[in-house]
Amino acid sequence: MAGVIVEKYQQTKALVQEQLTSTRDGIVQKKDEIVDRGRKLRNDLERRREMAVGRLRDESLERLYGASESAYRGVAQLIERVEQLTPGKLNLVKGRSKVFLARAEHFNEARDGLNRPDIAGYDELNVAQVKDALGDLTAYELEKIRAYEEGNKNRVTILREIERLTAN
Repeated sequence: MAGVIVEKYQQTKALVQEQLTSTRDGIVQKKDEIVDRGRKLRNDLERRREMAVGRLRDESLERLYGASESAYRGVAQLIERVEQLTPGKLNLVKGRSKVFLARAEHFNEARDGLNRPDIAGYDELNVAQVKDALGDLTAYELEKIRAYEEGNKNRVTILREIERLTAN
């Protein structure tokens, strides 16, 4: 009889040990899932923050460049209307109007540059060179390059690499 009790005790002990191990493994698995979910959420929030900051920066610069261009063009037009001045003063004013037009063109070019990738000489780079440069960019910069690439050369290899980098 004592042997039966010892055997039952050993079976019960093994069953309890198995259940404890299973429960512990389940808890560890759940913890890992929660930590992984938290890590993904943090990465997603960081990517969204980078996107928002990048968009705000570019929108602000675009408005600044647009306002500056408008102001310089307005001044240039105003100066050109002053043709009633004496010939000497008129030549001086016309010279200044060319300076304002040149400055307006500078801001127009700067605003147009906002839509280009943030990689120097991007259009001259081959696929391998572009892929090498993508790793150091923010999520927003990658999205800008994706939009630019889709609207220009539309190189599938680069678009796939951007997709891979933004998925992480």
